[in-house]
Amino acid sequence: MRLYATALRDFFQIAPPSNQRLLRSKYLKIVDRPAYNTAILYHTLFGNLHILDSSQLWLIDLFSEPLTWQEARSSLSGSGSPGHRSLRDLIEELFRLYYLVPQAFDERELTHQELALRKRRLGTGELIHAVQLNVSEGCNLKCTYCFADRVDERSSLNSLQSRNQLGTMTAETAIRSINILTDIIQENGGNELVIKFFGREPLLNWAVIQSVIDYCEADKRDITYHYAITTNGTLFSSEMVKRLSDVNTAIVVSLDGPVEGNSLRVTHAGKETFSAVDMGMRLLKEHRISYCVASVLSDTNFLLLGSEFIEYLRSVGAQQWEVKLAMQNTGIMRFSASQYAEKLFELYTLGERAGISLTGDWYDPFVTLFHTTKFTTDKTVHRLAPNTCSATDHQISIEPSGGVFGCRALDTKLGDVDNLRAMLQTERYNHLAMRTYYNVPLCRGCKLEGFCQGVCLGHSERQFNDIYQPDDHYCEIYRKVFDLLITHVEPRKLLSA
Repeated sequence: MRLYATALRDFFQIAPPSNQRLLRSKYLKIVDRPAYNTAILYHTLFGNLHILDSSQLWLIDLFSEPLTWQEARSSLSGSGSPGHRSLRDLIEELFRLYYLVPQAFDERELTHQELALRKRRLGTGELIHAVQLNVSEGCNLKCTYCFADRVDERSSLNSLQSRNQLGTMTAETAIRSINILTDIIQENGGNELVIKFFGREPLLNWAVIQSVIDYCEADKRDITYHYAITTNGTLFSSEMVKRLSDVNTAIVVSLDGPVEGNSLRVTHAGKETFSAVDMGMRLLKEHRISYCVASVLSDTNFLLLGSEFIEYLRSVGAQQWEVKLAMQNTGIMRFSASQYAEKLFELYTLGERAGISLTGDWYDPFVTLFHTTKFTTDKTVHRLAPNTCSATDHQISIEPSGGVFGCRALDTKLGDVDNLRAMLQTERYNHLAMRTYYNVPLCRGCKLEGFCQGVCLGHSERQFNDIYQPDDHYCEIYRKVFDLLITHVEPRKLLSA
């Protein structure tokens, strides 16, 4: 994405007719950044972010009323105004960015085309390029806020049997799932599949993880496999760490803070788990493995996460810190949306200073904005990451018995791996996969509409029995932390977002 701090010019490809009246788009947002004497401009549906000097906003203001470019030129006077050609170039560029649009034209009409195209692509499996293998339904810990417990509490008998009838996935089921997905991906012209080892605690089924990796690494088909694992970090051995490292596995270790801050993550006997996780992370550091720590921010650790914990993360070799919000639970997020937003921004700032990259679902809309474009020359919106929620687009989740879900956080069973192709044609899959940008009524008009898919769908399913119903408490946190990030992040950091 190109960012300009000088006048916009010389990049237009399609120009409006000279007699067409243009108006500032109602989807254009201008964020003033007085500390840097700049403003950020973006389109809430299409992105197209630019940074301008604050003094260069005059042309946008000029089109608060509909004008042709000649009328705009006539309204300007004085030696400081741009010349005839320069002004037209500027207007044409603003038109290309959808900052200026024809009078009475609503860009939302173009989002209907996006959704129609997406719907046509669903049945082929073209969108799928990741699989979550829930290889173990067992866990050696008993975290009091476990999202998997919350899902099972509301699950139907059909869903529970898909998840718990076997308890652990067999290598046969895992490999069969991979083969079916590989075929679908290659039929659609793709050559990559992300395999995520997940569940409750996936390392309890290390034998199957190892079998899957061995099988995929020996696969002679024209496909590249990428691996990821989310684990509580208490079961690592040198053998496991070395094998995961050999195939460049993305490793996420769950830890909510120092001993006191990690108090919701306990053993079945109610004992603390920090020391065991600490040993696992130090083993990763010993093997020089880059990994991410995932923490759930709640009332319990709200005041305990700060510079000391970030320094601890550095000392054990963590390079990324994913901070999540506590969802699918009640009573552990009593601070206000503003307090949570300010806390997240504080942690983000501290992490930047310490060289720890902070991420999270609350951060995704900010980053997605910087990599979203649709110009008047484009047929579709372009995003670096297709979706901020993997379950609604590029991922399916396989349970031990072969049941297919959107992810482990969702209750609705979509089908079974052996009838995966038929599942792609079902209304259930369609309902999930169309829970995307522009297709949630309550999101319309939000400043983040084109870059945010709302909060965890599992939370919406639990709270409202409707994945299309965002929880406004969390939405407000997203909006407020976005405002803090886009207003205060330094220009050099914005340019690398």
